[in-house]
Amino acid sequence: MTRFAALKSPSAFRILAAASWRAPNDPTVLGMIDVDYSAASAFIARYDAEFGTHLTPTHLVGRAAGLLMRRYPEANAVVRFSGIKLRQAADVFFMVDSGEGHNLTGRKLEAVDTMSLGDIERSLRASVSDIRAGNDATFGKGHEQLRRTPLWLARPLTKLMSFAANRLGIDMRPMGPPPDAFGGAIVTSLARFGFETGFPALVPFSETGFIVALMELRDKPWVVGDRVEPRPVLRLCCTTDHRIVDGYLGGALLKDLKALLSDPEQLLTDAERAAWADSAPTRAPQTA
Repeated sequence: MTRFAALKSPSAFRILAAASWRAPNDPTVLGMIDVDYSAASAFIARYDAEFGTHLTPTHLVGRAAGLLMRRYPEANAVVRFSGIKLRQAADVFFMVDSGEGHNLTGRKLEAVDTMSLGDIERSLRASVSDIRAGNDATFGKGHEQLRRTPLWLARPLTKLMSFAANRLGIDMRPMGPPPDAFGGAIVTSLARFGFETGFPALVPFSETGFIVALMELRDKPWVVGDRVEPRPVLRLCCTTDHRIVDGYLGGALLKDLKALLSDPEQLLTDAERAAWADSAPTRAPQTA
């Protein structure tokens, strides 16, 4: 039989903590990787010149998230009464700052695993313009109503709207979100706020399996072979729902995410890859 001994003279903080919190039941798991961004930086410069886009790290990470959900469909899941259900499309939600960092919203792009980087960039650019112009068709009216709702009412109302949208499949606009409004993954950037490390919280009503947050791109010492060089390093912080993403799957997601960003040509669609090969820079002939 297990025996326990009383903690003698516990501190005031210990007593306050024990009185304030209940036993943990939060399924959040955190993970982090650093990526040498040198290859991605050169890739973006060439892609923009070739296809007339303005790619950012967020576009690359979002495309990678879509491919990872296709590669690991069990990460693209939701928990239902009858068990764990797999989504049939790799939809990614991109967070958008609509008001100088004070009001975050976003846009879900459907089937990102089938979209080109150019399509992702153009779709998000149009979405950002609409949202910042006050035309947030997905969440705009719901946000305005929520601002006028007292907190005591907002709590049960949020749960009710989440149940209606996610469990019953009812489109709650303009009061709340449409069904599965966030998809299987969320991508957000904390770079503009100067974060070196930061893990976003899983929002319960999103029912998203994992969130990837991009930190500020910084030059750091990096081991290359047997030497250390300064390299641009992108830190990615990932928050996962342990009900969906276990340790093995979370490790695979982070490992493959790093591999995709280290060799970003893997993010190209078949059509892009053909054009990419045709436009490959030619090497100058070597002279004896």
